[in-house]
Amino acid sequence: MFFNQTEKMFVLYQLEALKNEKIKKQLGASFEFFQICARKHFPKLQLQNEDGTISYEQLIYLKKRNIEKTGLYKFILENHYKQFLILSIVSLIISLLIFPSDKFLITTIYGFPIVVLLASHKVITAKKLTEEGVQDFNNKKTEEALQKFKKVQQYFPQYAKELDNWIFLCLYELNRIDEAIKFLETKNVEGKRAKIFFILTEEKKYEEALSYFNNSFTETEINQAPQILLFPTSIYTEILKQPQKAIKYLESKNIIDKNINELTYPLFAKLADLYLGNNDKYKLKEIYIKMNKFKPDDIVVAERLKKLIQEETL
Repeated sequence: MFFNQTEKMFVLYQLEALKNEKIKKQLGASFEFFQICARKHFPKLQLQNEDGTISYEQLIYLKKRNIEKTGLYKFILENHYKQFLILSIVSLIISLLIFPSDKFLITTIYGFPIVVLLASHKVITAKKLTEEGVQDFNNKKTEEALQKFKKVQQYFPQYAKELDNWIFLCLYELNRIDEAIKFLETKNVEGKRAKIFFILTEEKKYEEALSYFNNSFTETEINQAPQILLFPTSIYTEILKQPQKAIKYLESKNIIDKNINELTYPLFAKLADLYLGNNDKYKLKEIYIKMNKFKPDDIVVAERLKKLIQEETL
């Protein structure tokens, strides 16, 4: 994909910033793009593997629910759940009929295992469905996986958000693009705006992608995290081949006046390359001075700035 180099550079700088507590707070909206871009270049940060598969262990809520792992409990729940449940209910009824005066004690004694059986079986059923859904997804049986993930949500609506990420993946893999976008818009899926932007781009709806970006991210968010402007700028430069529009776009966002730090440095570098291609030496010198002051060890910038200054003295 044409975002490849932009994504990698973006993620590398975000990772560096995450080490710095002061800069970490400035991630803002860029974290949405970070969540998506990190998958391709840094698969350990994701809910999807580098090869496009998913893993059962990646859902946090399933890791916390290991009640069925051992011994008699597992044997009862997996093989004789119905028999034990019926036995418990029948025993409860008979005991109440025989000892009507001890209703509270009898209900407590028999009610507890009934509740545990019901709750535990619910967990195991959900985990089994999730495992099957994962296998179906990885075996390209995406529709089957989609239905199973939706069914698991019925068991645990409190964990619906985690499963929403996989449901979106299913819709996307099934090429149900419009449905996938609507799903993203109505669910609290991680990186939802970045996902929609990338989907529109992949569908070659470039103008729509640019419009969506500009309408979805507020001026405040862009001022807080101007590095996200790398992505719409890349559409202008890498796809539409319109560097002049890219320059105009970045200048309209007053990039040169923004603070330069570990997060925004790639954006300044992008604008510098555009000025270089446009042979705009005045603006190029201005941005190189700012870049050089922040990162004097950037040899390329230092040499180009030196050359510009030498040319002025001739």
